[in-house]
Amino acid sequence: MKRKINLISVSLSMLMAISAVVFPLAMEKQKTVVAFDNEVLTEEKNYTNTTEDSTTAAGNISPFYATGDDYPAKYKNAPIDSITDEWNFYNRECTSFVAWCLNSRNGVYFTNQYGGVTRWGNAKQWGGVATSLGIAVNGNPAVGSVAWSSEGTWGHVAWVKAVNGNNVTIEEYNFNWDWNHPGCFYSRTVDKSKFQYIHIKDIVSAPTPTPAPTPRGSRMNSGYDRVLPDGDYIIANTGSTDKNVLWYLDPQGYDVPAADNTNVQLWNIDASNEANNNIDCDVWTIEYSNGFYSIRQKDTYMYLDVTGTGGNGKYLERGSNLQMYSAFRLTQRWAISKNTGTNSGYRIQAECSSYSVDVSGGLLEQRRNIQQWEGNDTHAQSWMFIPYKPSQPIGNGRYILSSTIDPAWIMDVSGNSGDIPNGTNVQLCSSCYKRRRQNCIPEWSGDYFQIF
Repeated sequence: MKRKINLISVSLSMLMAISAVVFPLAMEKQKTVVAFDNEVLTEEKNYTNTTEDSTTAAGNISPFYATGDDYPAKYKNAPIDSITDEWNFYNRECTSFVAWCLNSRNGVYFTNQYGGVTRWGNAKQWGGVATSLGIAVNGNPAVGSVAWSSEGTWGHVAWVKAVNGNNVTIEEYNFNWDWNHPGCFYSRTVDKSKFQYIHIKDIVSAPTPTPAPTPRGSRMNSGYDRVLPDGDYIIANTGSTDKNVLWYLDPQGYDVPAADNTNVQLWNIDASNEANNNIDCDVWTIEYSNGFYSIRQKDTYMYLDVTGTGGNGKYLERGSNLQMYSAFRLTQRWAISKNTGTNSGYRIQAECSSYSVDVSGGLLEQRRNIQQWEGNDTHAQSWMFIPYKPSQPIGNGRYILSSTIDPAWIMDVSGNSGDIPNGTNVQLCSSCYKRRRQNCIPEWSGDYFQIF
């Protein structure tokens, strides 16, 4: 088929050759897609190039930017492929119109060399070029994205005007070559599967998956038997690998009492620098009742508490923060049990959620946050209770120390000689009862015993 130009019959191949000579600045010929011939348009062809109303055909998005055929008159009123536009595409081609949309609507300076490439080329190449630049190309349309197809010889691109479920409304130039009306404006609504979508700079972001809800615990049916006597303790983590450094639960600051909503964090005692250790505000009093303990700042009524009691149930969520709070309530009751497995120490569980007191991220460092988390049998949830300035529990004298598991097993110093050199092993013995090396003399230091 031929078309008439000034009454002279010129073949399409000749016209392309002429264009290549007259307009050498054009980086690549942007030809019409013929692969869409069997598609049915849902809107009439616009041969007059009038501007549409900005209300979207899909009905769910009404953008405030201009839509319709706002392509510059200097390009759309000139014969197709007769001008190289300011973005280095041929006028009235699909690529030129989309470049105009990206610049005027999306606010991105897009040209044939966008991203520093030699050229984006014809529409068929756009998906590959975008991918090479790290620009997302996928099946999720968004307003302002580029609808892209690699079908046919030259491919096709269009600008996404609206998204409504599985349907997209697009605006384009030069869809379905028409010898009588080449390079004209169209708007149509199609199933989104007709295209892939290039996300150069969307106006409305592509829909993202709804994040999974935060896991929630549930209230414990009952607590545990008493494992610790009531009293005052430093509550320290068992995970330290430095014998001189003790990481413990700390109400932020030095106030006694701490204020409501004071954060609970991790702090440390450095035995090598005792002058800097001020832990009086970090002492906890625990009291047992009906399977659960209360844990409060010593000499105050400020309790260890799970945040989120405002009716939204946040106190049930994994990751909820621990704080100080007055007015004793459900979120301040704790079940304490011996850890099982390879970890020593105790596990502390919130009655309100069953979650465990946990060092965020499992990292032992200053000001590390304390939260509640699912039980995981790690040091992040393993705690020891160190009595704080306890009273002397037994009198001075000589003692034999036997196991509470089986009193027949007695602590014994290895060997039979009178001298006990440094490094001598201490062991359990059941067949050497009442040896001299089993006599222990505990000496009270004010906080703990030294045993001789």
